[in-house]
Amino acid sequence: MVSKKTFFKGLNRSRRFHPSRTLAPSKIFQPSPRVSTEVIENLKPDEVAVIDYSLVPYGSREGPDATDKTPMFLKGGGTPLEIRTETSFEAAREAKKGPTRRRIESYEEADQDLIASGITWYCLRDKTWRRVTNNDVLEGHEIFAFSELESQLRQPTKKNMIHSRVYGIDRDNREVGAVATVQIPSRSTDQSYRVKLHGIPFLGSDEHIVWQSLKSDHSDCGSKDFGDVYWKRNPQTGRRRKQRDVVFCPHDVAAYLAVSQAERIRVMENSPQVKRKITLQPFPLFTQRTVDMWNKLRTQTFFGHPDSARPLKDHEIEIELGRFLSRNPEGTMYADRRLRDYDWNKNTPVTS
Repeated sequence: MVSKKTFFKGLNRSRRFHPSRTLAPSKIFQPSPRVSTEVIENLKPDEVAVIDYSLVPYGSREGPDATDKTPMFLKGGGTPLEIRTETSFEAAREAKKGPTRRRIESYEEADQDLIASGITWYCLRDKTWRRVTNNDVLEGHEIFAFSELESQLRQPTKKNMIHSRVYGIDRDNREVGAVATVQIPSRSTDQSYRVKLHGIPFLGSDEHIVWQSLKSDHSDCGSKDFGDVYWKRNPQTGRRRKQRDVVFCPHDVAAYLAVSQAERIRVMENSPQVKRKITLQPFPLFTQRTVDMWNKLRTQTFFGHPDSARPLKDHEIEIELGRFLSRNPEGTMYADRRLRDYDWNKNTPVTS
């Protein structure tokens, strides 16, 4: 059995660390803002980076050493990078450009000193915005990889695996997409989360429209709180009502990966002549290089001073991830192998 405690191991994010007590000065780096991602990416297993300046921009309603578990930068104080979509159904169909290419182009055009709270895209069908953080996408990758590794065992534990059922893959639903119910294992307990996804694109559907409409009924996750609430006026009645971004969490991402894999198997079995067997991916499929950077941000990068520092918080990790991705989108967001084949080991240098 794959041990959850080992696989999802990380630093105690509530305690402070003292790198200078156990590491030589040559093993502690204090990068400037312009080169922070390069320094962190090149850290060796016995080295750490200590950031002594605020990563959060002025005016985003989040202090440099905040302890709030739901920082305002992710809840709305920060601005996610917009993945541009067409303004009409006809234009989207004619463009035939999937979300993967759109994401890469958006990051290529972004400032290399990008400060973003994840990514967002506009849904033509329901006129709302979708939002997800890169940090949550990577956590979803990790959950999916854990399930896949468990499934490869001779005697796998079912409660550690993702189980999905997909409905509505037929001609009648080609414009609205399929629906799936998915059971996602908890990372800390033997319980599981139930996720229901709507608007799933499948091969043969109007997928260049459908992928924008993806949404989830799952609500048992703190990441779901990170969506803007705004007023929208009904053009027929003139009445206004509150509307909220559709926000995705790690469990949604893991669920979509499982459903996408099931769709790939279905196409391979029923239509082996089809060249492209993978459906469109609304969420990034990160490379091993991105996973390595993410782990270094979580376990080898600190905020404060070499004598006393704390691990980065989620919003700080998100900012550094965005900067990292904007410097080489093609090499960080275009996976070339299965997530279960990645090295998910996290280095935790002795810093106490």
